[in-house]
Amino acid sequence: MGPQHEPLSSICVEELIERFLQFTRHERGLAENTQSAYQRDLQTYGAWLNGGSPLTVTIQNLGDYLGTLSDKGQSRATIARKAATLRCFYSFLQLE
Repeated sequence: MGPQHEPLSSICVEELIERFLQFTRHERGLAENTQSAYQRDLQTYGAWLNGGSPLTVTIQNLGDYLGTLSDKGQSRATIARKAATLRCFYSFLQLE
């Protein structure tokens, strides 16, 4: 019998982010600057979730989040990068 894995639903957002960052560091070999950007982007997103789980987020919620970034005056390029970070993060969660 294989190892037992903790269900993702029982893991806090900070742990999910850390697992993602470890995956991108070890499996994908991303550059340090990319790692740092992913970490900043996901920490900001985690704070926006305000204790909520990224596993229950809807497309509408993601649109709301990206809208708040625009409201805060972030550039379209920055918002696009953060959206790309979220796509990678959620793709990773689907693999888990």
